[in-house]
Amino acid sequence: EFRRVLFRSQCYHATGIRTLRVSAETGEGIDALREILQDKVSVFTGNSGVGKSSILNALDERCQIETGGVSKKLG
Repeated sequence: EFRRVLFRSQCYHATGIRTLRVSAETGEGIDALREILQDKVSVFTGNSGVGKSSILNALDERCQIETGGVSKKLG
């Protein structure tokens, strides 16, 4: 899994797209992401269960988005 993520990150980087490794669980990259997003309108997309809500909760303690469930449609 890590190799696959690293490969994708390198592909994006090669095309000039900035990537950032972030973990809501460990806090890795949260401060850097918060700084990048500051004063901007942003959208998080991705499959159900990948951690979008967890990252939003980590970015701003005022967010209290429920986490833990995976969409029944996507399973």
